[in-house]
Amino acid sequence: MNFEELRLSALSKADEEPGDEIIDQVVYDAINHGYRLVATLVDHQLKPTTLEYSEKILLPDDFHSIVYIKHQDIQLSDNDYYISGMYLFITNKDFKHDGYVFDLLYSCYPEPLVEDTDTPVTREVHDYLIVMYGAYNVLLYKKRYNMAEMLFSEFTSMVGDGADES
Repeated sequence: MNFEELRLSALSKADEEPGDEIIDQVVYDAINHGYRLVATLVDHQLKPTTLEYSEKILLPDDFHSIVYIKHQDIQLSDNDYYISGMYLFITNKDFKHDGYVFDLLYSCYPEPLVEDTDTPVTREVHDYLIVMYGAYNVLLYKKRYNMAEMLFSEFTSMVGDGADES
């Protein structure tokens, strides 16, 4: 589905019609938010990059979470680094060398959908999750809480506990 089809499907699922400026904006934002959740929690979008060691390493703008950090055959464990804001701090003493280059594989946020013809980078099988999240937000806006709660429960059962992520 393209962006327009996702929005129209979400509105239909929420039993709403397009044309109301506020609801159209709600579904526009909700589809993009649901898309980000699906791309980082279900259909992981991974990106490799090479970084150079320093005391404070700036992470890429589209960074969501680390899959691995390694240099040649040395791979860091979760205890060897921490993230604060958009910075990576490496605590492993053997890895702390200025000029040390290492590979980072990370889960990334996709570019937002903007044009009606934009299509998600996630697999099509997950479009229903994106639509469901969009409809959930429209129902919240319309104060139809029982229906919204049912949709969100179904969404979280398919996505997992990370759906509360913002």
